[in-house]
Amino acid sequence: MRKIRRNEPCPCGSGKKYKRCHGAARVMEVDPTRFNNQLDELHRGLYRFAMQNYRGELGDMISRHPKYSPIEDEERMNLYKLGLTAWAMIHEPIEHDQTVFDIYYEDQRNKTKDARVNRAFTAWQDVTPSIYEVVSITDEKFHIRDIRINEETTVRAYEMSSVKEGDFVIGMLLPFVQRHEFLLAMFELFGADEEFIDRIKALNDEEFTKEYPAILAHALTMENTPSEPAIEPAAEASSEEMLWDNPLYGKVAEIFEEHMLKKEFDEEHIAQGLEIWKTFTEKENPTFRKPESYAAALDYVLQQRVLGQANQSQKELAQIYGTSPTTISNNRKKIIEAIA
Repeated sequence: MRKIRRNEPCPCGSGKKYKRCHGAARVMEVDPTRFNNQLDELHRGLYRFAMQNYRGELGDMISRHPKYSPIEDEERMNLYKLGLTAWAMIHEPIEHDQTVFDIYYEDQRNKTKDARVNRAFTAWQDVTPSIYEVVSITDEKFHIRDIRINEETTVRAYEMSSVKEGDFVIGMLLPFVQRHEFLLAMFELFGADEEFIDRIKALNDEEFTKEYPAILAHALTMENTPSEPAIEPAAEASSEEMLWDNPLYGKVAEIFEEHMLKKEFDEEHIAQGLEIWKTFTEKENPTFRKPESYAAALDYVLQQRVLGQANQSQKELAQIYGTSPTTISNNRKKIIEAIA
């Protein structure tokens, strides 16, 4: 039988070229993993670049914003700072009319060789914030719908492990290959009402981006409170003396230290745990929403690696910290691999 050329009409009679019809089935599906691994590294690198070169400028920019002061809850204030950092890196000029991302992009764009990676990376400069409804959740991923443009996409499930179907979240989505990732973090809307959602739907991209600081502040100060109360830091917590690249990293340190002091661990052992956490965050720049999940994993790592044995199981620690044994196990593995 004569081999059908790709540009010839498909023999099925559809009128389409063979490559666009039955011939398309012969094309192997490309695994996006290797592309997304490179984009993951660019994502982590963007935050490292911002903190190493423009931490002070970004902090001043955020602190001057008029919507900064009304948030009184410390945990939500940390979330607000993180959210505005993501927004400012993309949308606020910081040097010679260039944003942090513009400067980072010029430094990195010639270092990436894959066309797919370059296309996705280039598109990051145009990302705008929005609000998303969680449509469905599986073990590895979930689907969210942009309520302003009614488009759905997929994000890795660990980004929003505590939300449920029907909840609303806010943030900035970076395009990857066959999926998206939230820039730095996403934020749950506590008590989003119908009036607020309708008002958001009426905004175009430019309007939403301009008003994002006010929208995020409002989203974080709605009446409903997070399901888990914030834990007050210890009176003389040595974690307060350490500098953290991300407010959430400091929160993990505070929660970890508080629990260690309650269990009457030696200050020397607590300090070793904090050093482990410091090393891990500086090396990996992890993104997460619930600091308790990493505080519990750090507790387990300290017992295993410093004390030589775990006196509490991951299941017991999950109950103490309000997280899951699986999450502790996954985070423990990440910490161990980073400090090995």
